[in-house]
Amino acid sequence: MRYFFWSLLAIAAVLPISIAQAGSVRIEQAPNLQMSGMSGGGRASDCGYIGNRPSEQVTISPQYVEQSGYLRISVTAAGNPTLLIEGPSGRFCSVGQGGRNPQHVGVWPAGVYNIYVGDRQGQSHPYQLNLSGR
Repeated sequence: MRYFFWSLLAIAAVLPISIAQAGSVRIEQAPNLQMSGMSGGGRASDCGYIGNRPSEQVTISPQYVEQSGYLRISVTAAGNPTLLIEGPSGRFCSVGQGGRNPQHVGVWPAGVYNIYVGDRQGQSHPYQLNLSGR
């Protein structure tokens, strides 16, 4: 019985980590945000190796689109990072200049965007994701 109790306690301690969701942010006005995590994952895609779940999730509000809708999303990481963005306006993959610092810039429609920070070599590195507006 004692072993059973400690086993349940160990499972409860690990459970929140295993079901953790992507970071999520809602943009209502020109952002200047930084998010961080680990790049890569076990799923091969046409945009490098990515995780099964998005690294981050960004919601762009209609109010922000009325203001300007301009957004720059860039990632800095070691290795060969990729930036995959899936949202209402389509699916976009950026690999950056010389395999470094991929980014996607433009005027974005309102909606929810799933962002995957991948790696072309299948490695995992700490990343910093930057979101900025005008």
